[in-house]
Amino acid sequence: MPSFTFNSESFRSPHAIVLLLLALLLYFAALEFMMRTVVPRVSQVERRHNADHQAALRLSQRAPRSMKSVLIVGNSLLQEGIDRDSLRQVSSSQYRVAVFPVENTCHRRFDARSRRFVS
Repeated sequence: MPSFTFNSESFRSPHAIVLLLLALLLYFAALEFMMRTVVPRVSQVERRHNADHQAALRLSQRAPRSMKSVLIVGNSLLQEGIDRDSLRQVSSSQYRVAVFPVENTCHRRFDARSRRFVS
């Protein structure tokens, strides 16, 4: 008569460890995929940051001699303190303006990011 109790001899712990590691690897790969693809589409902050970064990079392209480029870089207070639409309307004939607020940073990280961006 067959026994329905657990047979510990047929269960190998190295196989279980390998399966656990593979499951963890699959979990972290799925998490990484979601963070790189889904979050930028859903997050308003991430979309705004990417748009601001692209606008700042476009300033480095050649502009007509009559137009000067202005890049305004600041911390998260810049995001709240500047009305972008008004700024573009006022300066559209003479300046190419891009606003680049760096959010969720402390003072040291902001300095490091701004030095890397300028260089």
